[in-house]
Amino acid sequence: MTEHIFSVLCPEGFPGQTLMIMQIDTQEIYPPIHSQEFQLNHLYAAPAADMTPRAVSGETYVPRMLTMKGRIGRVRYLVYSMVVWITIMVLTAALIALLVTAFSPLMSLLGLVMLIPALAATFILTRRRLHDMELSGWLGLLQMVPLVNFFFGLWMFFGRGSEGANKYGLPPAPNTRALLIAAWVLPIAFAASMPSILKLEEKWIDAIMGFEAAKVDKTFDPFSARNAPADTGADDASAASGDASADIEVPAEAPAPAAPKPAN
Repeated sequence: MTEHIFSVLCPEGFPGQTLMIMQIDTQEIYPPIHSQEFQLNHLYAAPAADMTPRAVSGETYVPRMLTMKGRIGRVRYLVYSMVVWITIMVLTAALIALLVTAFSPLMSLLGLVMLIPALAATFILTRRRLHDMELSGWLGLLQMVPLVNFFFGLWMFFGRGSEGANKYGLPPAPNTRALLIAAWVLPIAFAASMPSILKLEEKWIDAIMGFEAAKVDKTFDPFSARNAPADTGADDASAASGDASADIEVPAEAPAPAAPKPAN
């Protein structure tokens, strides 16, 4: 603690008085918060360091596919999306092939349920791709908007990510050769398998239509006595008698005998 004495001009009535002011040096009582002494004496104080993630000298991380956090670039987004949808297509093709042989409405519902995890995985991948561009993941809901989802998908495939670390984490590691090869092979395989999938879908539709037609035939049988009209028997009998009478040949009538001539 230090003391400082000042001579000041006092109001009238106190001429020539000396006013002593004591100045307390707070640095000696409360050390700076960045000092080691302050950190040891205040264990629960907020850290003074900057906790914002920042890449140090090009620091990156290796993304994983089966996770909900982290950033992914354009190539990984394409490859991961193709893996998800090709897997769903294979499972759907197997299910359709089974439905063609033994159709059941419950199995058809199972095919629709299979789309739920595919849509969830697609939304997670889109969210991670948006984080790479330092954007909110809620923008991924634009995939549900017709016509907008087409341009949004192109943006996801070609949009450039932010350089360095951002508020969502470190940048992804550079793409490996295997990822670059998969980015070319998987889309081609996906496009090549579409005709086979479409043929299976046609068979599935035919199976559904056949199942519905069988239900209709079972419900209404035009040849059953229950659905026949009430006067069918009388009409059939009259028609049969008419046909029988038409088939009987009527003999030709004999000519009448000539009248005798009178005698002269």
